[in-house]
Amino acid sequence: MKLPRKPVRIIDADVIKEGVIISFSDGQSVLFHAEFLYERQDHDHNVGLTGARDDKEDRDGAAD
Repeated sequence: MKLPRKPVRIIDADVIKEGVIISFSDGQSVLFHAEFLYERQDHDHNVGLTGARDDKEDRDGAAD
């Protein structure tokens, strides 16, 4: 049985640490899990990719 299609629009999208929450016009919200990576340069000018989880571990380790 085929269900009728109804148009649904994206109302809002919020970036959070765990990913992106997208809110739709039919009242539903969905969390898309993702890890956002970005370039980071260390003290020796080496460039690498890191994410929010790695940054948190670095900050927690630096506090010890």
